[in-house]
Amino acid sequence: MRPTEYQKLEDNKAFKRYYLSKTLWWTEYAFVPPALLIFIGLAGVIHMAYNELLWSWRGAPYVLVFALGAIWLKATKRHVQNKILGDKSKYLLCAGRAVFDAEGRYYFIFSKDSKRHNETLMNKLAGTLSQDSFTADQLKEAKKKAIKISVDGDTDAEVYLRGIQVSSVLKANRANITDGITPLIYVSDKGVFVVRNKDLKKFSY
Repeated sequence: MRPTEYQKLEDNKAFKRYYLSKTLWWTEYAFVPPALLIFIGLAGVIHMAYNELLWSWRGAPYVLVFALGAIWLKATKRHVQNKILGDKSKYLLCAGRAVFDAEGRYYFIFSKDSKRHNETLMNKLAGTLSQDSFTADQLKEAKKKAIKISVDGDTDAEVYLRGIQVSSVLKANRANITDGITPLIYVSDKGVFVVRNKDLKKFSY
């Protein structure tokens, strides 16, 4: 893809929303107050229904509390998601390149700085790297999170290595992963995902 295509996808919140679901975004403290309202309202509704008082004036406050909690929760969800997806340091679309596979993982190199859309650079760097370029400790750490690596060549890009399970790769329909560039989405050092082919087709324009 061209750099402009990477940027368009990176700016598309609808495209990034699926990858948001793969993180623990819902653990934000902002969800606690509306969740408590829903719990109180629901407990009251169940109690009133059990005593056949739900449709009396005494059941109305609990129904109202439950409804307000649900509305508040929906608004909070929208706000939190937009805030997270709007963070310019996360959900970065990167040109990834698999350099080798080992122990059930493909090991990708990518950059998350201004060179992250540069496919030519990733292909060039991949030609200088192999499994022997890394220590056993580096490979072990790269299974857990993206690690910064040193690369040969005239580049000021910060390059990272991340091992992703073959099953996750194949689930994203990237069977020919070693043939060229594989778009990755960077959420955090621990959250680096292969972009699904169907998402590229659906949102690319």
